[in-house]
Amino acid sequence: MNDQQQLEYIKKEFGNNLKDGILNLHICWLIDQAEKLQAMKQGIPWIKYDPENPPEDCTSFIVTNGKNVTQASNQYDHINGLKWWDDDFGLLTTVTHYAPINLPGEG
Repeated sequence: MNDQQQLEYIKKEFGNNLKDGILNLHICWLIDQAEKLQAMKQGIPWIKYDPENPPEDCTSFIVTNGKNVTQASNQYDHINGLKWWDDDFGLLTTVTHYAPINLPGEG
């Protein structure tokens, strides 16, 4: 094999390896996107709010009244008892469901 043949062989093998590498990167990206889509399709694990059995006090949740969604926590105060409060300390009068906040990378 002369120098020119060796050079052509190296170019060919490099091209094949480069194509394989790019294909592997694309496959990894597609798998990552499929996992994200699957997680999104699972939706929010809403829990029906039961005032007789409230969730942990002073913990932030996503809450809804069936129409709107906001972040809030249920806290006890001496005037209103155990109530839901939004992040601006506004009293939420109707909470029908809540869900724990699960940020990416958290369990």
